[in-house]
Amino acid sequence: LIEGELQNRSYVDKNNITRYITEIIVDRASFTGDKRPESNGGYQQNAGFPEPPPQHPAEAANSAPSASNGSYTAQDFAASGAADDDYPF
Repeated sequence: LIEGELQNRSYVDKNNITRYITEIIVDRASFTGDKRPESNGGYQQNAGFPEPPPQHPAEAANSAPSASNGSYTAQDFAASGAADDDYPF
């Protein structure tokens, strides 16, 4: 159940183009229905993100934490096609 409102507004960007925005303002949100019989309450630990390969204990003690650790770099998002100028913030 979600209670709230839609808010429409507009602004003029730096190229003098009027942009329109629709925002969802949530006042209250709650889950309805039966709980699932999962032991972790439906929470997934990795949430679909890749995990780093397991290390041997000796390697883990001697190495610094990997920068990747299943995370993505800025280059992964460069091909999205959206320029920073497309966002009003």
